[in-house]
Amino acid sequence: SGLSLEKMLNLMGVEGIRIWGVKRPSHTVMTAKVGKGRLEALLDAASRSRCKVEILGRRGLPYLWQNLLKRKVLVFGVALFVAALIFLSSFIWDVEVVGTEKLDPAGIMDYLNSQNVKPGIRQSEVDFHVLADDILGAFPELSWVGISMKGMRLHVEVVEGEPKPEMIDESVPADIVA
Repeated sequence: SGLSLEKMLNLMGVEGIRIWGVKRPSHTVMTAKVGKGRLEALLDAASRSRCKVEILGRRGLPYLWQNLLKRKVLVFGVALFVAALIFLSSFIWDVEVVGTEKLDPAGIMDYLNSQNVKPGIRQSEVDFHVLADDILGAFPELSWVGISMKGMRLHVEVVEGEPKPEMIDESVPADIVA
């Protein structure tokens, strides 16, 4: 507040002080927002223009961070929670086999257990490409195996192959149908 608010605005422009949210409720009063790091420069410009500065509130991320650092137990708890979440999300917590029609999915699950791929194992310990090739080798009735992670679930998608057609013995005479 003061009689020379325009002079203070000009000094702020020269000093490079950025303000926003400017409102002027009366001829001698102006409200505005300024960054935390530029508050001292604003007070200097106000004293040179003989204006009075009153801080109405302190809001924003720097002040929130400053208040949070006073609550060390809360910050520690949040950091511990985030670390636990990141750690636990690196494990496989469920294995799902889809796409089987004739083949029993329990057989594939048993094979995965024999390969030490089961809930509780770290995702980094499983090579999905090698595991898919191993499953294809162990189950000849499968034509394709896709393994992916969906969240913390190992998703094993299989496609069963078509049975091979009967081979016709060409040495036996047969009828030709046109």
